[in-house]
Amino acid sequence: MTKLAKSQVARRYGRAMFDAANEKQQLEPVYDELIQVQGVFQSVPNLGTVLTGAGLQNPEKEALLKPLLSSTSPLVHNFLQMLFDYGRLDDTVAIIDEFKRLYDEQNQTVYADVTTAVSLDETQKQRLADSIAKRVGAKTVHVNQIVNPDIIGGVIVNSNNTVIDGSIRTRLAHIRQSLTR
Repeated sequence: MTKLAKSQVARRYGRAMFDAANEKQQLEPVYDELIQVQGVFQSVPNLGTVLTGAGLQNPEKEALLKPLLSSTSPLVHNFLQMLFDYGRLDDTVAIIDEFKRLYDEQNQTVYADVTTAVSLDETQKQRLADSIAKRVGAKTVHVNQIVNPDIIGGVIVNSNNTVIDGSIRTRLAHIRQSLTR
């Protein structure tokens, strides 16, 4: 039997959880719970490895997992129990990332890193978010602003593996390149 890559595990389990939550019309509460569960796994980086590895016996692992399970809804409880039973708790963060990706896709939510030379005020951020939303066909755009004076002016948008570079630095580089031809 071949071992699945972490990305394949994340896609399969994330999709299964998304479909189950969607079918039961519990996407919002499950999303919120999974964000909290992911926070636990991120704040204790070795938790998944400890709960999956051979260092502890199953009763000890179950005792560690019990507080987390007791604070979740039946759907999330069963999901985490299944990950435990199949030795996949070390993939929990990646699985929840996939669930979040599917959730954002369904809700037409996009995350964008926006680099500008100066800090933008809230009105400017909102106008930029609206412009990005229109361009990519999203309902909601969450802007993460990065200030980098080296770009001189303009804006660089990085979202969903797409880069839109409207910086003055890049325009000057293109002009310089065309003059040296």
